[in-house]
This record gives sequence, structure tokens and C-alpha cells, in this order.
Amino acid sequence: MAPEIIAGQKYNAAVDWYSLGIILYQLVTGVKACECDVSDLPTYHLDNDTENIIEELLCEDPKRRLGINNSIRDHPFFHHIQWDDLEALKIPPPFIPL
Repeated sequence: MAPEIIAGQKYNAAVDWYSLGIILYQLVTGVKACECDVSDLPTYHLDNDTENIIEELLCEDPKRRLGINNSIRDHPFFHHIQWDDLEALKIPPPFIPL
């Protein structure tokens, strides 16, 4: 949970961006993020863009958290995504279940 929820403070959509940071960390490392200080999470030799997006999503200050402070689409982690084509359904899905 985002620090502001744990502290019993008022919160907004920034908590969802924090949760995305936790999920992204778990997906790229294969390690479940424990209930510990996020600054202590090992990086497992992630590339700079991946490490940076996780750090920006897990920013403790919700006003400075990526997604609230800046558009997540502009982050270098997503440089390969053509957002207009994606929204227009011009990009085929990477996996189609049987």
C-alpha cells in the first residue's frame, strides 16, 4: 500500500501509481515486494529506464510521484510504444489466447 494509506492520510489517484510501481517491480524481478522501505528494494541489475520508472512510481511524496507529476507515457521506459496507434487498435496484441 502507498505510504499515505498506511499513515491514514487523505489520498488520491497517486496511490494507484504507487501500486503500479510495486506490480512492475514484481514483474521485472520475479520477487515479491515485501512490506519494507521501498528504498531498500534490490534492483537486480535492472536497466536504467526500468529502475528509474520504478523509483518514480514508488516516490513517497504523492505530489512528486510519476503519473501525478508527469505523464507516464513520456517516460523513456515506454519509448517504443506508439500511443496513438495503440489507442486506435492498430497494434496487434502480443498474445492471443486460444
